[in-house]
Amino acid sequence: MRATALARDRAQIVVVGDVGLGLLRAPFYDKELTLRFARSYGPGRYEREYEDWGVDYPAGQVRWTEGRNQEAVLDLLAAGRLRVDDLVTHAFPIDAAPRAYELVAGRGEPYLGIRLDYPDEAPALPASRRPADDTDGSAAPPRPRPRPRVGLPRQRGVAAGRRGSRVGWIGAGTFSGAVLLPAFRAAGFDQFVTVASAGGRSARSFADRHGFAGAVAGADAVLDDDDIDVVVIATPHATHAGLAARALERGRHVWCEKPLALSFDELERVEKAAAAGGGVLVVGFNRRFSPPVRAARAALAARTGPLSTVYRIAAGAVPASHWYNDRVQGGRLLGEVCHFLDTCAALAGSEVEAVAALAGREAELLLAPDLAVSLRHADGSLSTVAYSSARPRGARKEQIEALAGSRLVRIDDYRELVVDGRSVWKGAQDKGHRDAAAAFLRMCRGGDAAVTAELLASSRATLAAADALGVEAVCSLGDPRV
Repeated sequence: MRATALARDRAQIVVVGDVGLGLLRAPFYDKELTLRFARSYGPGRYEREYEDWGVDYPAGQVRWTEGRNQEAVLDLLAAGRLRVDDLVTHAFPIDAAPRAYELVAGRGEPYLGIRLDYPDEAPALPASRRPADDTDGSAAPPRPRPRPRVGLPRQRGVAAGRRGSRVGWIGAGTFSGAVLLPAFRAAGFDQFVTVASAGGRSARSFADRHGFAGAVAGADAVLDDDDIDVVVIATPHATHAGLAARALERGRHVWCEKPLALSFDELERVEKAAAAGGGVLVVGFNRRFSPPVRAARAALAARTGPLSTVYRIAAGAVPASHWYNDRVQGGRLLGEVCHFLDTCAALAGSEVEAVAALAGREAELLLAPDLAVSLRHADGSLSTVAYSSARPRGARKEQIEALAGSRLVRIDDYRELVVDGRSVWKGAQDKGHRDAAAAFLRMCRGGDAAVTAELLASSRATLAAADALGVEAVCSLGDPRV
């Protein structure tokens, strides 16, 4: 190892990158050398606060961060003080970039640095599009390029002509491909036009795997395409409300994964956009559409008294880096417990009028892994959601018991429905994704859309639960901020 020979006594040797080591003890012992491994680009790497939220380290305390390291290198390259020419063994024009990757993948010849060259000047415009010269010989300022047609906010009823045929998809994550998209196909959606992701790379892969006609970077190309009837939003939670409102304002039919909003202000914006645009809005509260919940509602339809429901969830622990622990994304309450609150509301069939919530003592309130939320419905029914981060062996994730008079209904993890001790539905786990998508398609094609008001009410109840957590007291939905 040449580095040990070059190092002075008690020097530090820093390993940058994933390289073979082949270390011998003697050279390190003789000079009492220190071996260190650099974690990628510097302080801030792999730190969510730094990379995702843009919270920088004070320069007086951390001089060289990930960002400042890269800035310094770019400055040195621009000034000609850092020369890397002798490291470059191959160069390709950007149009031939695939050949560069073939070189790396094929390992047919040795290489060290590979440079991609961009053209120095933009391609010349055709003569018909060149700006005319002024009389003084100077070029006239170019005319503004026509912007792509953007669907402006529409009046109610304009979206009625959209039949839900052409789908634009925003978000190319695992859930989209493994669960949501198969449900949409099974429900009858068959024209998948464009998929978008933040950078476009995952969208391209998603499009190739799942048969989308196009893939784009960023949501704008989907939102601004007036040929798209339906916009599906399956992005990080903090983006849901903004994307949904923009799509609704353009008259699109919108399926938005839960949660629809992370604040009352966001929810109000979405509601106003839905009213102005006239498109259908569905939130991905799929459990209310599942076979066991629909059968349970039918079994409870003839009840004569209030319903008492207990919904127990054994969610299990998650790593510290999971989005459940990201306050920007709303935590477990806004991001997952909303599912169970909506299911309780669907079973009760009565509007939620008051909410109470308590959190365990671990973590900050909104990110608490253990929660209890209680709902009081307008007809006197009570629902309690007991959400636990525990997952004992043998415990299924979700268990629901609902009692009304002499009737007892139990749903066992969406695998079985038992009514008064008798199994009335049993099968493979079905949480209602396909049936929810089918209901959405019917709504897009003119079917009854009354369920939207219930989905919005469940979103409002979830936000009220978050407010109630802050004061650990009952929060009245008459004024959810009190």
